[in-house]
Amino acid sequence: RIIPTICSSVCTFFITRISFFILFDSCLPPGVILGEQVRGQFAICQLGDVTILHIHHIQSREERGDNKPENFLAVCPNCYTKITKGFIGVHEVFRAKYALVAGMPTKTTPSTASNVIQFDKSSNHGLVANNLTIKTSKRTVKLNPPEGAIAGDLNSRNYIKYLIDRYNEFRKADRTIGEFRYPMIYGAIEKEFKCKWDLIPIHKFPDLVDYLQGRIDNTILGRNARKQLKGRYRSYDEFLEGLR
Repeated sequence: RIIPTICSSVCTFFITRISFFILFDSCLPPGVILGEQVRGQFAICQLGDVTILHIHHIQSREERGDNKPENFLAVCPNCYTKITKGFIGVHEVFRAKYALVAGMPTKTTPSTASNVIQFDKSSNHGLVANNLTIKTSKRTVKLNPPEGAIAGDLNSRNYIKYLIDRYNEFRKADRTIGEFRYPMIYGAIEKEFKCKWDLIPIHKFPDLVDYLQGRIDNTILGRNARKQLKGRYRSYDEFLEGLR
C-alpha cells in the first residue's frame, strides 16, 4: 500500500510540473524563447545558465507596452532585480536587445564590484561592497515623433486622442457586449492601419478620423444619439475652436 501511494504522489508532482512549464512556455512569444536561449547565455550578463529566467518588458505595461517579442528581453534574476532597481539603465537594456536582434555579440559594462551583497527581501534594503558605483537613470525614454506622423502634429494628435477617449466613454456605457478594456481600441487601430495610432502618417488622418467616428456611431449610445439627432462628438474645427 505504501509503494503505490508514493508512486502516485511522484507521478502527480511531475505531471503538475510538466503542465506548468508547458503552460508557461506557451504564454511566451516564441521569438523571445529562441532569441535568448539558442545562444545559451543571457544578453546582458552573458550568464551561461539559462535555466531560470525573467521576462522583462522593455516598455512597461503602465506605458502601454505590449506583449510582442520586440518588447521582451529574457534576463537572469539578478539582472532583472538590477533593472527594476535602476542599477542597469534603460540604455543598456536597449543596447542588449538591439545586439540580440541584430545578431551582434552583446558587450555590456562589467560590474566593478564583484563582491556585492544585496539586501532586498527584508525590512532593510541596501548594498554592501568594497567598491560601489551607483548609476541612476530615468525609467522612461521619450523619442521624438518621426516626421510626417500624426504625433508630429499637435492638433491632429490631440483630436485623435479626443475621439479615442470619446469612444471609450460610449463603449464603456454599453453593457450588452462582453468585458470592456480601455486598451482594446488601440489594438483595433493598429490592426486596421498596421501601425501605432500616433505613428500613422498624417495623410491618413482623415481616414483615422472617419474610422473612430464610425466606431463611436456604432455603439448603442451613438445609435441612440443619432436617432435623437444629438451630437456624438465635435468636428475637427469645433475641437480646435474649443482650444482657443
